[in-house]
Amino acid sequence: MQAVAIHPSSAIDHKPQFCLYHEFVLTTKNYIRTVTDVKGEWLLEIAPEYFKPAKIKVLETRKELERIEREVIQRKKQYTKLSK
Repeated sequence: MQAVAIHPSSAIDHKPQFCLYHEFVLTTKNYIRTVTDVKGEWLLEIAPEYFKPAKIKVLETRKELERIEREVIQRKKQYTKLSK
């Protein structure tokens, strides 16, 4: 894992929860460029086995995915209650 910053030429002006990038640029800092903001719940929905929190080695990422997973489960429970 490497710490990176979003390149100043990027249209993203905030720190995304997760992101997809096309280009890694090395200058005086490590930058990523051509960046797309990705929601954590999309990762859990589209590739649940790959992004299963228990399989993630980076503690910060695992905790964030666990938090998102709990929120998704809670929303599903609330939706089920409302639809009855």
